Amino acid sequence: MNFSDKCKCHVDSCRFCWMCHHICPVGNATGHERSTPRARALGISLVNRGAIELSEIMDNIYECAACGGCVHECVTGWDPVMFSSEVRLEAALEGVLPAYINTLVEGCLDTGNAYGKTELSAELAVAIAAHSKKTDTLLYLGVDAMYMAPELAVKAIRVLEKAGVDFTVLADEPASGAQLDFLIGAAQEAKDQMAKAAAVINEYETIVADKQEDKKYLSLKWGKLYRPEEWIALEQFYEQMTGSFDIQTAAHFDYLKMICKTSLKMNQAIDCGDIEGFAKLQKAYDSLMKSAKFTAAQNKAESGEFVDSVGELVYLCEEQGFIPRFHTDEPNDIVDITLKDMQGYAYRLVTEEMGLGNMIEAALQQMQREEEKEEGDLDESDEFLNPELAPVLEDADYEDYYGELEAQQQQDEQNMNGDAE
Repeated sequence: MNFSDKCKCHVDSCRFCWMCHHICPVGNATGHERSTPRARALGISLVNRGAIELSEIMDNIYECAACGGCVHECVTGWDPVMFSSEVRLEAALEGVLPAYINTLVEGCLDTGNAYGKTELSAELAVAIAAHSKKTDTLLYLGVDAMYMAPELAVKAIRVLEKAGVDFTVLADEPASGAQLDFLIGAAQEAKDQMAKAAAVINEYETIVADKQEDKKYLSLKWGKLYRPEEWIALEQFYEQMTGSFDIQTAAHFDYLKMICKTSLKMNQAIDCGDIEGFAKLQKAYDSLMKSAKFTAAQNKAESGEFVDSVGELVYLCEEQGFIPRFHTDEPNDIVDITLKDMQGYAYRLVTEEMGLGNMIEAALQQMQREEEKEEGDLDESDEFLNPELAPVLEDADYEDYYGELEAQQQQDEQNMNGDAE
């Protein structure tokens, strides 16, 4: 396969990683592991190693919606969308595209859109005709709005009309090449469509376009319950926080998004006079900041002023080389001499005065000799240590033993009787 080195590197890094497993909307919708970025990377890796054919994984490759959610959430910077797009291009060049993809590609080449449509709705055609005159501003609707959602295209025209903007809408609007790029990657046909669209667009000073990619990105990142101005506020605070703190782990990014949402709700609560709601949100905000450890010590601007770990302390000590164990660059003063004298006195007191040193040494030697003697006394011939050497008792031994007991008992009785008389 003619995959680029960059593609191979990203594939090998993603094929056994589950960190974006829960992010993929297609994987969440189908509930299938094969629909996740990791599974696509694993399939591409097998193709690259000659284990399977490229045609065997193409259905799986086209399950990628290219939304970029996995790319945005990846803290290590890998790009599953990139290698999926490159594989689509390779499949187009080798002629192994699925039949349903070929149909869409042919529609893009023949009519400018994957749907194969050429006629506009009656309402949209009338709205476009009213703005056919060329001006300095072009409203670029895009093929999705023109052919699949004409009511949205009409609403976009009405918004600019109410804003008093003098603008132009093209009935024969050129395809942007985005659909072809999605289907077959950066193929020459996609580049040609992009070049033609650019040539037309460049004739206007101002371009008004509805960029669906931004909406997809923001709705995926923050949720669909926010208005555009709220998305902007969330993004601004998010960028400010990432610029202020050293955020690296997935957990910290997750905390940051919750903090941004809470901050937005706090502002809304204070603006509408909901003091009680603001107080509750403030507690939640402070708790999130504390849990995420977004403190002054973690702040990038102030990080140099804090040493909150042994590792940082060692780094500071070693930054300019190892610190000498003793400070010997200057001659000894009275303090150094006094310390040395005290150390010498303690040494002499233990080793010389009153023979303490000799006494200690003699005591240690005596303890060693006693231990050696005890070990020597433990003779293996001792019957208490070696039961096999103990004498064997015979029946006569038992008879003698009990005879002695009986004689002793009789003697004790005689003694007692004598004492009684």
